[in-house]
Amino acid sequence: MEVYRPETTPSASDKPASPLTRAVGFAMFTLVGVAALAAAILGPEYAALASIRQRCAVLEHQVRCEQRLARHNDRLIAGMRTDPDLTTLLLIRQGNYRPAGAIDLEPTGTDESFRQRLLREARNPPVAPRSFLARAGDWLDDPLTRCALILLAMGTLASGVVVWGPWRARGASRSA
Repeated sequence: MEVYRPETTPSASDKPASPLTRAVGFAMFTLVGVAALAAAILGPEYAALASIRQRCAVLEHQVRCEQRLARHNDRLIAGMRTDPDLTTLLLIRQGNYRPAGAIDLEPTGTDESFRQRLLREARNPPVAPRSFLARAGDWLDDPLTRCALILLAMGTLASGVVVWGPWRARGASRSA
């Protein structure tokens, strides 16, 4: 018994893809999958590294302010040993000492000492804006987002291998 097969002419969709087309398709799908997988894995780690670098910059700023304050205090201590007027001025400013016959003058403007300015500067370090990659890493640090991106990457890799894999062309040529 013979099975009836209608005669059909092969169309463009029935022909197997050329090796170059297969290689380009395979490369595109796998590169997108690998890039998405790398972003899901490395993005949050980069964001954590950027946070650590920012914290280090803040601590370095505070250390520089403390070093400036230490140098200022060292100069004051050295000056107090040799200059009695400086000692009197510091006692007036720091303590409740008023020499006999001293005239109190009203201060003009703000009387902020060097020490107070340094302490304020140490408490308010300059903050650099976060880069795009660090913000993206913060976004990818969410477990649900990371899991979804990993699944998307695995699906893209699997479809690249299944649809554009090298054995697909051999299998298509055998069935023709």
